[in-house]
Amino acid sequence: MTQEGRTFNGREAVDPAATLPAGSTLRFQSVHLMCRPSGAAGVVEAMDAFQGVVLTLSFTDSLHDFVEGSAVLVAPGIALSAWHVLKPRLEAIMAGEITAQCLGVASDGVRLWQVRKVTHVPETDVVILGLSLRSDVSSGTTLYQAHLTTRFPKIGERLTLYGFRAAAEALPRDGDGGSAIAGQLLCCAGEVSQVFPTGRDRVMLPWPTVEVSGPSWGGMSGGPVVDDSGMLIGLLSSSVTAEAGPGPSYVSHLWPVLTASFGGGWPESLFTNSTTLLEMDSSLCGIEGRDALRFNTDPVTGRVTTQYRPWYERPAPQSGGA
Repeated sequence: MTQEGRTFNGREAVDPAATLPAGSTLRFQSVHLMCRPSGAAGVVEAMDAFQGVVLTLSFTDSLHDFVEGSAVLVAPGIALSAWHVLKPRLEAIMAGEITAQCLGVASDGVRLWQVRKVTHVPETDVVILGLSLRSDVSSGTTLYQAHLTTRFPKIGERLTLYGFRAAAEALPRDGDGGSAIAGQLLCCAGEVSQVFPTGRDRVMLPWPTVEVSGPSWGGMSGGPVVDDSGMLIGLLSSSVTAEAGPGPSYVSHLWPVLTASFGGGWPESLFTNSTTLLEMDSSLCGIEGRDALRFNTDPVTGRVTTQYRPWYERPAPQSGGA
């Protein structure tokens, strides 16, 4: 895959939640991601096809943007990404040397999100990002996020992986300090070759993992992986490139993430207390198969114990009748 692509310019604005007039409304809607490559890999030419749901994850100093991963919105101002992408930069972020931000492209323009809170889901390669919108939006705007599922895919099932690949390792910021992200939104597809509902091994992939025969490339880590219905099953964690070509790719399944407590979200008024994705109202976070998960929190240690019942088949749709 070449790294040439389009350039998207984003300019930081004041938090619109603080500037919208009284009585303004914002809508939130979960959607299915339905773009598919004709073969094993392709480029999503219409970057706004996902209405800002698929994000870049970049790290910014005063001169450059370093786009090193991808992310996906799953609730208002809440995104998921790969922990191994953010972890090496966390110390510099905490020291104020760099900032982390996400960028998505919607039909009404580029949306910039500032990363305000970071929650690593223990014993997984997934991080929950609490974001704050830093792009202008008007009253009546609908902001979209991916629709999740707790379903575990079957062997032989086809999954699609999405992620952003930047045109260069370091992208210069413009003269006014705005972000100019250049690159491509890639989509790859492959069949499920192995499933590991409780982890493949104790060292490399100890978390719930799905092995997919298809390829993936650098920069796509943390990007969404969806089934044929367009529902989010997991995130790209890693891939292998051998003499025979790229692949397989390894996907972190979502089920441990859904019961992890996190902070953040936007607008802040919706997130006055820490919560979990599973406990959020379905109008703010769409999750298929919520009843497959049960969890308890130890009142002394705060440790969460989650029980997951894997399921693989969707019920057949019932035909209508008189």
